[in-house]
Amino acid sequence: MLTSDERVKKIVDQAKFYGTDNGITRGLIFCSRKDEAKELSEKFNEEGLKTIALTGDNSEEERAEGIKKLESDEINDKLDYIFSVDVFNEGIDGSSGFHVGSH
Repeated sequence: MLTSDERVKKIVDQAKFYGTDNGITRGLIFCSRKDEAKELSEKFNEEGLKTIALTGDNSEEERAEGIKKLESDEINDKLDYIFSVDVFNEGIDGSSGFHVGSH
């Protein structure tokens, strides 16, 4: 249910509707399972967003590269969202992400 196409479309629509004034979206989405994060990342990418999933399985280098891409202003490198499982604490840098699933 958490990765259903209908739910993904609703989340994407709401993210676009409530997006930012400048049109640049960046965020962390916290998930409870690795397979869920990976599947949601794939589905968001199918909706035209640029995302990756980072889990405890990723190396420090992969995590650093993901954060670099999330913070990038370069249109070809920039990520819209990182789906996270057991990598970042909720509320990192005072921001909040969508919460998908339960912890």
